[in-house]
Amino acid sequence: MFKRLAVLTLTALVSATFIAPTVFAGNDAEKNKLNREKVRAKYTEDRGGFAYYDLVYWVDVAKLEDSRWSVQALREPKHDRGLQLYANWVNTANAEGMNIKVFGYKFLHEEREGSIRRPFSYPFNNLGESVRCSDMKGMLEGFYEDWKRGASDVIEDQCEKPKKSKFKIPKMQAAAVGTDPELKQRVRREWYAWSNGKQMSTYIIEIRYGPALYNREGLVAKGAEFVKNLKEIKDKVKW
Repeated sequence: MFKRLAVLTLTALVSATFIAPTVFAGNDAEKNKLNREKVRAKYTEDRGGFAYYDLVYWVDVAKLEDSRWSVQALREPKHDRGLQLYANWVNTANAEGMNIKVFGYKFLHEEREGSIRRPFSYPFNNLGESVRCSDMKGMLEGFYEDWKRGASDVIEDQCEKPKKSKFKIPKMQAAAVGTDPELKQRVRREWYAWSNGKQMSTYIIEIRYGPALYNREGLVAKGAEFVKNLKEIKDKVKW
């Protein structure tokens, strides 16, 4: 299933320095920037939602009817790849392990320089394999299998193998429950995946439930509700 290719890590996606596209001097660059700020404000300030940094998607948080959701600042985000959204849900009592973290990633399929096309792939260390970023199904399977391989005491009857998603934007989804190797506690993970041809990217949402939530159905449902209210931004923006 998996093929070894030149790899692109999440660290590289989030923090590496890439060659910036040419910015033309004059009013166009400033006009585009002001328009992006206007669009972002429309969905975050006017509608109270959480917007992806690339302004391709947003989450209609008002429909969640839960003020415990918050959006976290991103460190040096890039519109064409990497972490686009980081949201957090915390119990009002701030009880240990009562939290939900949502990470929205964007994986660029390839980079082009003239007629040269350089496809990207992502390495799954526990599997010892890499998957081409344009392979949306393979990427989802990679996240699912890689996490299970690294976890212990996996509860198979609470895992959901990659399957067709029930939501509008994600095309596939998966979930797993087991003891996380870093936390040393039992947790639940969920993944949602889809491709966007215009963006030439695969999008992955990873939801991490705190140790106190993995078997609490009503609270676990909050992650799915978050994804359910993911919507496309129709406004046109230029970078």
